[in-house]
Amino acid sequence: MLGSEQRNWFLNALKNSTATWKVVGNQVIFSALDESFRPNAKGTDNWNGYPVEQRKIGDYIVENKINDIIFLTGDTHASWAFEVVGDVKKYNSKTSAGSFAIEFGTPSISSSNWDEFYPLDTAKLGEQLYQKFNPHLKYVNGIDHGYVILTLYPDKAKAKWYYVETLRKIDSKERLSKEFTVDKGSFRLR
Repeated sequence: MLGSEQRNWFLNALKNSTATWKVVGNQVIFSALDESFRPNAKGTDNWNGYPVEQRKIGDYIVENKINDIIFLTGDTHASWAFEVVGDVKKYNSKTSAGSFAIEFGTPSISSSNWDEFYPLDTAKLGEQLYQKFNPHLKYVNGIDHGYVILTLYPDKAKAKWYYVETLRKIDSKERLSKEFTVDKGSFRLR
């Protein structure tokens, strides 16, 4: 995904950063994502398609005790909130043990969402299956259009998802649908 030169630059920048929060702008989902419930899921449009490099980055973050990393991801036409893990099998959903970062995914504003490719009940079933197969995935919405606002404070970070009522006409109505907070030094979403 990155190649050795870019990966080394990235890891050194993370390790040497003095920022309270290290926000990583990312085009595709970094978190491990079990898509085995999807027939013919190839996983090459996210970091799962590059497992060696994904593991190297995760191991480096853990080994160097780099805290307060937030991956901010787009391009999936869906909303996501992950406790990022290196190995889903070693993750404890009750304590968040095994996680080492947080990832928030932003939905599309106007690009097609899941329910515009599939019937609504199929899209909703997809959301349920993603959560069933991925206990570190704390939120997914593949149906609503909108945006996420990430606000960083010295002691916490907060993500809020806002969705619009319709794309069919000009309308300023929106609703706050979901929010998560992560405390500094924590890998647990609340």
